[in-house]
Amino acid sequence: SIITTFQRYTSDKLTPHFSADFSSVSFSFERGNEAPEPHIKISKGEESNFIWSVFNALLEQLISELNIADAENRSTEAFNKLEYVFIDDPVSSLDENHLIELAVNLAGLIKSSQSDLKFIITTHSSLFYNVLHNEFDLSKKGKNEGCYLLERYDDGTFDLTVKYGDSNKSFSYHLHLKQTIEQ
Repeated sequence: SIITTFQRYTSDKLTPHFSADFSSVSFSFERGNEAPEPHIKISKGEESNFIWSVFNALLEQLISELNIADAENRSTEAFNKLEYVFIDDPVSSLDENHLIELAVNLAGLIKSSQSDLKFIITTHSSLFYNVLHNEFDLSKKGKNEGCYLLERYDDGTFDLTVKYGDSNKSFSYHLHLKQTIEQ
């Protein structure tokens, strides 16, 4: 799963190789001849995609386990007490096509969850947010609470405020900042 996801967002010629005990990983790149170039250094963007691929594989596993209603039938108890999954901007090094693909795939994975697990996703990408907003149908059927704005008050306390509206209105944080500055 890690290799498949990694190659989906980078290149099918770039392959991670895990040590037997999974304590280390190296990468090779196929050049077009029969001999791949072993032990290459990957870029920061490729490294970010690899980290996402590992996280995505874990996410797939935990959703699969928690979808088994009877906890006694699960292969592990490791996820039984898990209540929240926090995903912090997984698209920082993706081009727009891969960013859209990741958003669609992530939404599908989250929608496949049959447990009470809650997902918190943060992003700076309006495109990623827009695709997620549409994939989750947040503007339809009265589900318009897809976006929350974290506010800090002068007394040091915080509050999450629901932002209603379509994806364009919900994500326009820069307009909120402009209004706050003007005030």
